Amino acid sequence: MGNSVSAIDCLSQEDGGTVFAIGCMDGKIFLRIDWEEYPKFYEAGKQIFDLKFSTDGLFLAAVCANSNIYVFQMDNQNYFQTPPKQLHFENEVPVSLNFTDENKTLLVGTNARNHYKSTMLTQSRSRR
Repeated sequence: MGNSVSAIDCLSQEDGGTVFAIGCMDGKIFLRIDWEEYPKFYEAGKQIFDLKFSTDGLFLAAVCANSNIYVFQMDNQNYFQTPPKQLHFENEVPVSLNFTDENKTLLVGTNARNHYKSTMLTQSRSRR
């Protein structure tokens, strides 16, 4: 790959395979399935601070230095088949995230030390 890694997560599949998501300093998100030679990638533009797979493998979410959260949904055995949902923060930068509530909600931490609960389906945010 040749890029500086800033975040990584993996998901073990039912068939025994493993999917690796790798976020980089240059804003690329790479997906490597069973460590294939030519990984797929998405260009977010700025550093990826954190990324997570949902426990059911349906979603991959990433927080980026451009103040966006990108939520990719598995479609046709590919997370990059369709454009991701984007959640934008105006005056804060999201720096960490995790899935909760059976993968229906994201918890997001920001550089301003605030925490948010975000329902991905409605893209609404509530401050905690």
